[in-house]
Amino acid sequence: MNARLSAVEALEQRIGHSFADRDLLERALTHASVGDGARKVRHNERLEFLGDRVLNLLAAERLLALDPDAKEGVLSPRLAALVNGKACARVARRIGLAQALRLSGSASKIGARESDGVLGDACEALMAALFIDGGLDTARAFFLEAWAEEFADPSPAR
Repeated sequence: MNARLSAVEALEQRIGHSFADRDLLERALTHASVGDGARKVRHNERLEFLGDRVLNLLAAERLLALDPDAKEGVLSPRLAALVNGKACARVARRIGLAQALRLSGSASKIGARESDGVLGDACEALMAALFIDGGLDTARAFFLEAWAEEFADPSPAR
């Protein structure tokens, strides 16, 4: 088995979900750079769009549960700190997402695998894939565990 496939299996173990739809997982882990050239490859940008919404919903839900009396003016910046690209990239690093990513050779050479933007986008795409494959409860279970450290310090300065 090649290293990337091993990384994908390890990622599934860390996130606590085995995908029924393997193509969906592959799409979530495929960067748009793979589509450069003659082949038409389905990549993670559309999933990233949905994943951003799922992430915002789950973060807002959790913030309200943790502080039911908080005012919107307090909650909004906390939410933004929890769902921004840097927070998603930190989560992606903690779960070992970089090793499972599928990138073009040129993107790999320029260090895209460690880029906050690439990792953050892939993390959002993974949230969407979890939501589609396992439902909201599956996405929520992953979110609560993966974002626990972010909730410990949701300051915008992180």
